[in-house]
Amino acid sequence: KRDICTTLRLLKEGKKSGKYPPGLRAFALSLHFYSPKAYNFLREEIGTLPTPRTMRGWYSKIDTEPGMSSAAIEALHSKINQEKSNGKKEIFAALMMDEMAIRRKLCWDRQKKKFRGFENYGMPNLSKTKRKAKEVLVFLINAVNGRWKIPVAYFLTAGLNGEAKAQLVLDVLRFLSKVDMRIISLTFDGHPANRKMVEQLTSSKFGLATYFLHPVQKHKVHIILDAAHMIKLMRNYFAKPHLIKDGNGDHIEWKYVQRLHMIQQEMGLHFGNKLRSPHINYKDNIMSVKVAAQTLSHSVAVSLEFCRLLEISGFEDCEGTIKFIDMMDKAFDIANSKNLNDLDFKAPLRQSNFEKIQEMAGEIEAYIKHLTVYVFQGTSQDEVSLWNSQSCGVGAKGLCTTLKSVLNIYEEYVATGKLNFLLTYKLSQDHLETFFSKIRSLGGFNPNPNVVQFCAAYKRLLIHNHIRPSVHGNCEDDQTSEILWVSSGQPSELKEEVHLNVQEPTIEIDDLPNLSDEVNHIIIYIAGFVERYILNKIKCELCTNQISQCETIQGDLIKIKTTIRLHYPSEDTYKLCEILEKILRQTEIHTHTYAKISHQFFSTVDFDLYFKNVEFGHTNSCEKQNFLKKLVDTFLTVRLREVEKRLEPRN
Repeated sequence: KRDICTTLRLLKEGKKSGKYPPGLRAFALSLHFYSPKAYNFLREEIGTLPTPRTMRGWYSKIDTEPGMSSAAIEALHSKINQEKSNGKKEIFAALMMDEMAIRRKLCWDRQKKKFRGFENYGMPNLSKTKRKAKEVLVFLINAVNGRWKIPVAYFLTAGLNGEAKAQLVLDVLRFLSKVDMRIISLTFDGHPANRKMVEQLTSSKFGLATYFLHPVQKHKVHIILDAAHMIKLMRNYFAKPHLIKDGNGDHIEWKYVQRLHMIQQEMGLHFGNKLRSPHINYKDNIMSVKVAAQTLSHSVAVSLEFCRLLEISGFEDCEGTIKFIDMMDKAFDIANSKNLNDLDFKAPLRQSNFEKIQEMAGEIEAYIKHLTVYVFQGTSQDEVSLWNSQSCGVGAKGLCTTLKSVLNIYEEYVATGKLNFLLTYKLSQDHLETFFSKIRSLGGFNPNPNVVQFCAAYKRLLIHNHIRPSVHGNCEDDQTSEILWVSSGQPSELKEEVHLNVQEPTIEIDDLPNLSDEVNHIIIYIAGFVERYILNKIKCELCTNQISQCETIQGDLIKIKTTIRLHYPSEDTYKLCEILEKILRQTEIHTHTYAKISHQFFSTVDFDLYFKNVEFGHTNSCEKQNFLKKLVDTFLTVRLREVEKRLEPRN
């Protein structure tokens, strides 16, 4: 930022001439994209920024015609030399491919003096066709032991078969062999043409082979079927109106998830899971990875187990469904690890946890291979293996192939010391999905750009990477990886005073209706969070230790959530949270609901009956009144956010 300001000052004073430095170029290009009007205003005020015509000249010098990108190769050479000068011996990367739909439309290119919109593979002998392109096939590489990614090729197609895709994959790998870098994997989704492509590359049936040989360097390129797409397929099979059975003969049925959602809606509380209406009506969000992953999550499995243990009606014989959801959750965690500090199966693969993950991956594969599904054959219903089912087997085979490949990559690169660890998210297709989202954002979030719009956006993103993707895309943005280039103060406190009607009758705590057993367990769970949150905020060790030593209350919901560190609340914290919940359930939702509940709570409860053995007041932050205010604020924040989601569900 200082360099940009200094350069602008020197240009304005006439003390600097010649080419614009790279930092100023990136600033000008990014600002002009976000708002041409703002850029023109700033240019008029400063007078030293490059003209839009100059910037168009920068874009025009980059060749981004369909086919292999020579500009990307130059950027890769520069980046790899930089990485090696910083001490890296070898660069490893993952290659991924996917299609993006474009508008079937011919456009006249005034600069190139030709119509664009036909199929184009960047090779004269393959590009002479009169078919209009309906999608663009993009290849992107993502550094496995770095934090960068770059698109390396794209092709305008009207639909490709498996043989053609296999040939393009080999051509791209040959093209990338010019760079001193090793491609260790190829990632794609479960499209039928992609499955045929695998059979062409491996000379084996889909689901059997997990790698093919690099056409030039002759090392193994491991096959990764994107875990996000596979988990969506497994969710879709699970939600269909047919019966699935596991190897023990237990039934796996979607009705239990629907029943869980219905009970949570009736209670107005949740058993510590993310299950909402969009997860049940998943067809409205069928492409969302988050919706699928949150449906087949450990928290949903735990919630079902909790309902079964409490013998809630409608959850009899749901053990098979619980096991299925838990297995899918573990499989997705192994294939989607992205944080070095995560635990259990979300942790990166390293020597300390490899045996545990390898054992679980073997259990998941054996479990999936023993799943059976009832399908209709004419008028009869037959039981067939899910693995061999044409309509249901893609997700099962894809998930197992990915788990095998991940373990093989570990043994080839981590176990031999070439990599310190393996974050499997580096192999995910999400990096390509976020790139597509950025492409769409450059056209005003146009879901189907035409060829000219796509090529222009592709060129801009190849030059700089200051554009953020949409928050409504199929996946979350990975902000740790950059696309390679080619060439606070404290918040103000609330001042508004809320005037409540002091004549309003005070609620008698003993007259409030009791909560059900299910709700009580959830309140214990929330109270544990509230107390732990407040103890982390209090700066007084004496108060913290005294509250921690109070008699705690045990909750079955906390007991059953064994994979995360949860806090058992003190009995007094639970009782106060229980009172708040009872008052909340008797209070009408309006603008000042928070203030009304707080007023009723503080005017009704005799606080001398609570925390008798705790000596408050060692510091200002641990005054008893401040502690109680924090308790009310934290609890009501959690609960009223949940009320908001229930009253105004997101689409």
